[in-house]
Amino acid sequence: MALRRPPRLRLCARLPDFFLLLLFRGCLIGAVNLKSSNRTPVVQEFESVELSCIITDSQTSDPRIEWKKIQDEQTTYVFFDNKIQVKPVTPVCRVPKAVPVGKMATLHCQESEGHPRPHYSWYRNDVPLPTDSRANPRFRNSSFHLNSETGTLVFTAVHKDDSGQYYCIASNDAGSARCEEQEMEVFNNKQDGESYKNPGKPDGVNYIRTDEEGDFRHKSSFVI
Repeated sequence: MALRRPPRLRLCARLPDFFLLLLFRGCLIGAVNLKSSNRTPVVQEFESVELSCIITDSQTSDPRIEWKKIQDEQTTYVFFDNKIQVKPVTPVCRVPKAVPVGKMATLHCQESEGHPRPHYSWYRNDVPLPTDSRANPRFRNSSFHLNSETGTLVFTAVHKDDSGQYYCIASNDAGSARCEEQEMEVFNNKQDGESYKNPGKPDGVNYIRTDEEGDFRHKSSFVI
């Protein structure tokens, strides 16, 4: 496995920086004895290096072995079965701020660093959302579909109960990451409110609709 560092620097890979995980049938194996022939290998940039881990005693003859590189208390990648697995970074989430009752709303979640490609899950007020609202009686007042491959959450017609704090989690075998919570408000077109009321007579304010945010906003204008 080749390790890289900035030019003109020597690489000293210390085995304690790596974590070896052995799993058997989904359980952590504690009675495993390991040793290494070289705990501090030194290698020039762009050269290969071998990190040895010898199992001297194990309760199973076929353990699952994973190498994990730990940097700043964070796992940067996982090496398993001759494949590198990269933990997702914080996904980019887009949530409409306000949507009228009965209208369509689309929430987006994207992450580009994880390998293999991550799966996405959406949460509202810390409650996980199913891929189809019809699959769970708890969401009988909602009508949405979640594509876990693309991270898109589509409401065909929003309901007042769909208001709340939303966030997305991107996850793969190497780990997971989540975006910050964003609020989506579902409002009634006919309700009275300082942001969404439609005055019956001119009041010096022009009310406009912004398609990008899916809600009504207003801007002041003065007539002399």
